[in-house]
Amino acid sequence: MKNIILTILLFLILNNNCIAQKYTETYIKNANKTANIWLNNINQNDYDSAYEVLSNEIKKQSKTKENWIHLISELMNEFGLINERKRTDIYFESKVGDQSGFFVFIEYECDYSNTQNHTEYLMLKQNDKMEWKISDYWYNFNSINKEKE
Repeated sequence: MKNIILTILLFLILNNNCIAQKYTETYIKNANKTANIWLNNINQNDYDSAYEVLSNEIKKQSKTKENWIHLISELMNEFGLINERKRTDIYFESKVGDQSGFFVFIEYECDYSNTQNHTEYLMLKQNDKMEWKISDYWYNFNSINKEKE
């Protein structure tokens, strides 16, 4: 009898882990689609469409759509043309700092015409309508070269 109870408990625990893994993979897949759309909009200078994918928090920080578009266009001009972007990491978190929710983090190695050793990072968060939105974007690189060697 003891073995049957242990077997049932083990089955329930493993079953719940499989379901959680399935949902995590779905969250990552859907967030990755949103990230790709946002990055493609940025790369094609379609900043109006890119702005619509931002979280409400980022929109509030930017004050106005025009301000955000001005800042992102200056940044992309500084980076230059994108030659290649390769995703190097992607993972899910349910808590970030003191915030709970559904978060996906993505890291990319990038080759822009004006930078070297460029890495970009995106944090996406699912809003109350279950839509993935860009919640943060940051980057680092070693130097800006107007004439990349």
